[in-house]
Amino acid sequence: MIQEILRLVRKTGIDEEKFTGHYEDGSAQAALENDLALGRRLNIHSLPAFMVSYGEMAALVSSLFG
Repeated sequence: MIQEILRLVRKTGIDEEKFTGHYEDGSAQAALENDLALGRRLNIHSLPAFMVSYGEMAALVSSLFG
């Protein structure tokens, strides 16, 4: 599985050495878990979802075309 992930990393131009470092040290997993926790707190149940903000106001939008 990691070989397929690294193929996508190279294909998208992400620095493979940096990616591998974050993958191996657990920081990528921690960032994913933080993102998922934020999604749960905001009651995001599907993607894409967008946070639109202006000054102190913010709105969660689940579709820009729906």
